[in-house]
Amino acid sequence: KPIRDELLELSESGRTFRTAAEWDISPSMVRAVVVKPDGAADEGRAADAPGRPFTEAVVRKFGRPSLLVRNGRISEVPESVELRRRLTRARGALEARLGSVGRIELVSDKTDRGSLGTGWVVAERVVVTNRHVAEIFAERSGKKFRFARTFLGDTMSTCIDFREEVDSDDALEIEVAEIVFVEDPGHAAPDVALLRLKSHGRLPAPVPVARAVPATGADIAVVGFPAFDDRGGPGASDPIRRVYGNIFDVKRLAPGQVLEATDS
Repeated sequence: KPIRDELLELSESGRTFRTAAEWDISPSMVRAVVVKPDGAADEGRAADAPGRPFTEAVVRKFGRPSLLVRNGRISEVPESVELRRRLTRARGALEARLGSVGRIELVSDKTDRGSLGTGWVVAERVVVTNRHVAEIFAERSGKKFRFARTFLGDTMSTCIDFREEVDSDDALEIEVAEIVFVEDPGHAAPDVALLRLKSHGRLPAPVPVARAVPATGADIAVVGFPAFDDRGGPGASDPIRRVYGNIFDVKRLAPGQVLEATDS
């Protein structure tokens, strides 16, 4: 709500912000896609509003920025005054965990598969990732799991790179030694898998697991390696490229809030 109010105040006063000005998005266009605090849509909020896809992208970038990480630090400043205040307060705690998040990569074949997904250290040599990521290279073998084979018959192998930052060739790649657990697919099953890394002298520290359900509205941040999404077709991808500066598959931090959380 404070960020939404900030956007409304800017647009109502006829002022704008840097990204909107760069994309020729006027205050009235921003106002047309911002929902008022009472939940009612503002005038002009229509699916075919001129420039709407780009205006929505600008609004999302303002309220939900994805900030680049350089040298283990958050290297970009949000345009929102409210978000700058919140990130400044939490910056030390957030940056202390950035090094424990890495990009999972396939390393067994000759092709460049790039990023498969994100993982982070939760215990000594143990990384958690998504089930749908692990399913790319893992298969069940009885009650255990093993690395799948390629169509050429080679056993797949993976690593996690704890760097992969923009404008940097620095890497901290650690191979995955074992697939510990992959949750069975199912409507209620969590999208989770656990991997064990090989021993390494520079293993990042585990990120502590929360012991309580976070409150609705609590400030949080996610760290990952956003990939380019072209499922909407060439035209739909233009706002995505512009929001991310056409920079993908590198470490970013995105601030936000908990919408809903349960202990089930």
